[in-house]
Amino acid sequence: MNTLTQIFILLISLLGFLFGIILSLIAPEELKPGKKYFFLLKHTLFLIILVNIIYFFIKQQEYLALIILTIIYLTFIIIQFKPRNNYWEIPNYLIFLVPYFLLNQNPTFQLLQTTLIFLYGFPAGTILRFKIFQKQQK
Repeated sequence: MNTLTQIFILLISLLGFLFGIILSLIAPEELKPGKKYFFLLKHTLFLIILVNIIYFFIKQQEYLALIILTIIYLTFIIIQFKPRNNYWEIPNYLIFLVPYFLLNQNPTFQLLQTTLIFLYGFPAGTILRFKIFQKQQK
């Protein structure tokens, strides 16, 4: 698969974030009751993506990259629980793109990763829109 095709597939997977925002615009009355489920789904998908990344890095024996990415992900997990920052959804979402290019020789990983990134975008976009909506109401 050439680089242009990989980038195009990755851009399509990033549309999940946009669809999450659109979902929150279509049904704003469902944001507050579904808030805990969106957070649960987002954290679950985050962990699934991490396990996927760890598995494929170990499988390809890329231990140094795995250690560096683990430190970055742990930092993002800690920062994510700060209640004051509304826009950590975007870098949190984009940090999954790095392994996509580091493990570009494995089409199974790329397909799985782009699918998980797309799915992660739904709750991440919805949560970001919910936080902005809450801030506007105050």
